[in-house]
Amino acid sequence: MIFYKTIPLAENTWQINEFGFDAMYYLEGEKSGILIDTGVGAGDFRGVLNEISTKPFIVAATHGHLDHMGGVYLFDKIYASNQAYRLFKGCTDHIRRMYINELQNISEGFSSNETTDFLIRSDKMPEHIAIDSTSVIDLGGRTVTVFETPGHTTGCLSFLDSKTGFLFSGDAIMSRLLFADDDADKMERLHLWHSSITKVLHGNTKIKAVYAGHFGRLPSSAIKELLSLAEGIQDGSIVIDVDEEGSTSASLGRAKIRFGWPSYTVLYST
Repeated sequence: MIFYKTIPLAENTWQINEFGFDAMYYLEGEKSGILIDTGVGAGDFRGVLNEISTKPFIVAATHGHLDHMGGVYLFDKIYASNQAYRLFKGCTDHIRRMYINELQNISEGFSSNETTDFLIRSDKMPEHIAIDSTSVIDLGGRTVTVFETPGHTTGCLSFLDSKTGFLFSGDAIMSRLLFADDDADKMERLHLWHSSITKVLHGNTKIKAVYAGHFGRLPSSAIKELLSLAEGIQDGSIVIDVDEEGSTSASLGRAKIRFGWPSYTVLYST
């Protein structure tokens, strides 16, 4: 389907783009594979996977937003945090359609070929397998280590592949980082995010690259800007601004941290 594009990243490692915006990842070991995130579920995602997978695989989610778990209805089980599973259970097909219809705005013009014609219908939620920072997934000659990286939502997870050194971060590490929970204290949430991310990134020589839940690989310079921005907000050297919509944000170079939803709030619950 034209709204899915598969990009090889390394041996038995693929990035799958949905509408040129949402990014999912498939890794395969000697015995099994893992799919990280499912996009919004725009169509026959299972058929796309059948073209690259050669072994049985599990499905995991970085967090519970509709553009990362919307395709879970194609599968029997989902490996995710408890918070992510609870969050996504409140998502409706109507909201998923609204997301696709608003993608030009959400993606700031980067998405393409948007259509709701083939949206995967929700029949029943897959069985939930809870994972957290104690989890290591063995694919056979290749392991995936799970890290809790809260901030964007409380249930965010990131996945480190032992074979490539790629960290798949979902929305937890992005140049334009959104803290989605409007009710949480801004500085507490920022500190929680910064402490968890620095714990994962700093001194971890196994990480060779970071791949986000939108677009793909993040330049190391962009990650440094994001961390510097968070540090500047915390020590007061960078000021948080309030825009005309009443949401608050701060920027440094290419990095931006927004607290609370922008104008398309209606598409999500937190």
